[in-house]
Amino acid sequence: MFVLTLDQRGSRAAPDAVPGLLAALAGVPTALPFERTVGDEVQGALDEPAAVPEALMRAWRAGPWWAGVGIGAIEAPLPERSAAARGEAFVLARAAVEAAKGRPRGLCVRAPEAAGDAAGAAETVLLLFHDLVTAATAAQWRVIAAALAQPGARQTELADALGVSQQYVSRTLRGGAPELVGRSVGVCGELLAAAEAARVSPRR
Repeated sequence: MFVLTLDQRGSRAAPDAVPGLLAALAGVPTALPFERTVGDEVQGALDEPAAVPEALMRAWRAGPWWAGVGIGAIEAPLPERSAAARGEAFVLARAAVEAAKGRPRGLCVRAPEAAGDAAGAAETVLLLFHDLVTAATAAQWRVIAAALAQPGARQTELADALGVSQQYVSRTLRGGAPELVGRSVGVCGELLAAAEAARVSPRR
C-alpha cells in the first residue's frame, strides 16, 4: 500500500491551498480518499502504484507542496477516512514528508529496509518526473493536459478546443511532452510496484 502525505509550502504567508489541491486530486483512484488531516496537510492511501505519480503530478501542477510517499502495510480493516487509519505506511509517509522539507524538490520516498533499493530507484525517477511536470508554464500545461486527455487528437482540434493557435500547440508538443509524461507515470508505477513487492517478499 502507498500513503501520500502533502504539506503546503510557505503556508503561513499564503492562502489555504488545501481546497484547490483536493479538487485537483479528485478522480485519482484511492484506497482511502485524500482529505485534510491537520492544518494545511492532505493525506490519502493508494493501492494502485501508477496512482502515486498521477496524484503527485496533479499536486505539483496545483501549487508548491512538500510530498512524502510511504510504502508499507496499513492495519485492516480499512476505516472510511485516512485520518482514522494506522499502519507502517502512514508512519513512513510522515517521516518522508518531514525529510522532504530538507530537499530542493520537496519529495521523499520511504519504505521498509527490504524495499530499499527499489524504493530508491522509484524516488530517483519521481524526482526526474517532478522536473518534467513542473518545467511547463501554465499555458503549456493546458496543451499537454489536453493532449494527455485526448490521445490521437489532431493539433488543430486541440488548438480549437483551447482557443490558441495551431502553431502554439505544435511548439508546445514538439518535444513529445505528453508521451514523456505518460511513459513516466508508467515507469514510476512499475518501480513503486517493485518496491511494494520487495517489501512483501524480501529476498532471502
